[in-house]
Amino acid sequence: MKIVLDCREIKNIPLIEREIAVDDSKLFVSFSLIGDLNFFFEYYKDYECHDESIRSAEKFIASEEKITKDGYRSEELDFSKQQDNSKISLLKSIMLDELSLPDDGEGFIYNSDKTYVETLLRRLSSR
Repeated sequence: MKIVLDCREIKNIPLIEREIAVDDSKLFVSFSLIGDLNFFFEYYKDYECHDESIRSAEKFIASEEKITKDGYRSEELDFSKQQDNSKISLLKSIMLDELSLPDDGEGFIYNSDKTYVETLLRRLSSR
């Protein structure tokens, strides 16, 4: 059974929510767009034991809480335009492996197809 350890809007991409959950010894980090339930991307990592996955998640959550950088949500953009900008930023981060993940991302597996991400990024960027 998945247990959610943390769920919050990440500071560097407005309107993107990051959820950290654990299921036995597997740690999940998912990203979704606030206001769009269909925009969801997930990473996972298998650990040796449940305690190791919890320790990694707790260490990551504590380190992320220290980051004070504000997102770049623009008051000049309407909500749907800001959503599009955030989608593009998240997709670029996935393609460039620049998302902040526990253990510096080492051992985490993207739980989908990056070809889909690339196609979606192209379509959103051409709007």
